[in-house]
Amino acid sequence: MNGVILYKCGQNINRAYRLCYTFGVHDLFLLDCDTAKTGNVFSAKDKVTIHHVDSLDGFFKVAALEKGKGVPIDATIADYDYILVGGENVTLTNKMASKFYHIDTQNSLCLTVDEALAIGLHYATR
Repeated sequence: MNGVILYKCGQNINRAYRLCYTFGVHDLFLLDCDTAKTGNVFSAKDKVTIHHVDSLDGFFKVAALEKGKGVPIDATIADYDYILVGGENVTLTNKMASKFYHIDTQNSLCLTVDEALAIGLHYATR
């Protein structure tokens, strides 16, 4: 796993940062994210490098997590170099990722960025 990409995220950047550290991911890429809402990441501080990017050009083997799109998440997500997660009111386009995974849930509520990322990283780092 080369890194996590967040697209148009705001509130959950700190939680995503901590998740990257927890699962051993050293690079967090932010595309059109509201970084003014970042703050204390406690013991994970300085353990993950944040990169601000203007596009996904040059990112290959990207697996996206998107509600209702793609295949159910499984261990094959580990075959990809990056996990892409969009903000809660954002739709990821087919041009943004090589493959799309969804996380089946009992009810129709969307998972938050950090909840989806935790599940994605769990599968990707096993």
